[in-house]
Order: sequence, then structure tokens, then C-alpha cells
Amino acid sequence: MDWLSHLVAQARPRARLDERCLLSGDTHLDNPPQPAGVVPFHLLLEGSCVVEIVGTRTEMELAVGDLVLLPTGDAHKIRVVGPASARIDLLCGHFEFSSGAGRLLFRHLPNPMRVSLSANGTELELGHISSLLRIHSASELPGQQAVLDALAQMLFVIALRAQPPGGEPQLLAIADPALRAALAAVIADPGAVWTIDTLAEAAHMSRATLVRRFRDHLGIGVADFITWARMMKAADLLRTSGGSVSAVASATGYNSTAGFTRVFQRTYGISPARYARAADDTPSLERRPFLIREPYVPSV
Repeated sequence: MDWLSHLVAQARPRARLDERCLLSGDTHLDNPPQPAGVVPFHLLLEGSCVVEIVGTRTEMELAVGDLVLLPTGDAHKIRVVGPASARIDLLCGHFEFSSGAGRLLFRHLPNPMRVSLSANGTELELGHISSLLRIHSASELPGQQAVLDALAQMLFVIALRAQPPGGEPQLLAIADPALRAALAAVIADPGAVWTIDTLAEAAHMSRATLVRRFRDHLGIGVADFITWARMMKAADLLRTSGGSVSAVASATGYNSTAGFTRVFQRTYGISPARYARAADDTPSLERRPFLIREPYVPSV
């Protein structure tokens, strides 16, 4: 399994496609704030629109193929760009995560996060997924929601590996092959004895070069990344392995259970023992049928 697949498996996201909005230029959408662990997303299939984060000056214009995620679930508005005759075809959904690895993953993503899925070498993928989303959103066959949610899950992974516009640091969109090797090594075996020196050796670069590339390309320090990867794995093991706290500490590279407990508590705000005993707290929003808002008839 590759390193990004490892992270997605640990995060255990639940994807949900909620509605397809076919809007004209004289309408807009008001989206309320979401509870912790719920990440709204929008994919623009046709037209042009603006996403405005309520209470801030943050606005972003979306073009066809743009996907925007709001990791902190902020309230936001969407309005059509252009005259009253202008129209958009917009897919809206959300991802749900537990308080563990999933939320830790999204904590290190830009907020809001916009990626152009038609400008990252994913044009063919996007074309296929968009066609399937349009077909199945208009279908009334059994299993419609299951198919739509599976396609939304695919969008999530494609978004994570896409590079945001402007070249901002993005933890998971790594073009540098040496950095990818370093990330893959830690994520594949977070329990190994990782230091700046051992990771530099694994990535075949000097210590100073490794530190500089982490800072410039990822916006995070080497030691912070190692801790992040270990805490992702620890949260997953505590909920799924049935092992003791000391066993999980050892599996994630900590010689001291007390030291592991301090880091886990600082990261998640709860002790590992309590986290392991707690029930899965992934938010579960009300499951309503997939909705199509259609002031106009789409071309496809």
C-alpha cells in the first residue's frame, strides 16, 4: 500500500454527496456552519461561481473543474458569476471524520482548500468521474446513493494529491521525489527510530537540505512531521487493534508509555486510554435523499 493510501485508511473518512445544484444567476446558496469533523465540499461542473466564507473577507472564484473543501466547516455562501442568464452545475457534499486521525489529517490542510482538478494531470480522471456523477445523480436506480458516495470518496483522494494553485505548501501534494520518499518511509513504518539524520539518509540528501525542503515544500518541520505521522497511526491502532497503550506506544516509536501519553494528550486533548475506550465519535448527519435543485435543465 502506498503512503497516501495508508493515510486515507487511517483517517477512515465517510464521504457523502448531498445534492446537485443547477442554479441560475439570480440565485445563491447559504451554507450553515458544520459540527467538528464535518468537511463540506463543492465541485463545479459547469459555469463560474464565487465561494464566500461568512464573517471573513475570504472569497474565491471557482472555474469548471475546481473543487473546494472547508476543513473547519465554516459557514459560506455560493453565488453565480455573470448575468441573470448565467448558470452553474455544482455538486455539493461532505466528508465525516472521527476526532482521531481524520481530524488530524485535515488540521494540516489549507482552509479553505481549493484545487483545480483539471490542471493537475487529472483531466481524464475528472472527466470520467464528472460523467459518472452526472449520470448517477439523475438516476433513480437502486444503489444510487452508494454509487455517489463512492465517487465522492474518489474525489477526496484526488484532491489530497493535487497541488493547490499558487504553490502554497500542501502536506500531501508533494512533487519532490526525495521528499515523497521521506514521507513514504515514515508513514510506512512510524515505529522506526526516525530522526532528522536517519530520515535524511533514507531520502538520500543532507540533513540541512532535508530540513530546508520540509520547510519550503511542506510548511512543517521534520520532527513535527514524524510526530504527526505517529499520532495518525496511534489513533488508528487504539481504536482498531485492541492492543494496550504501551503496545501502541512501542508500535509508533515511543520507548516510554508516559512520553507517548503526553504527546497523544497534547495532540488530541484526551488520554490514549480514554480514547481507546470511547465509542467512535464520527459525526453522522441526518441521511436525507440525494437532492437535485434545478431551476434550469442541464445539457448533460
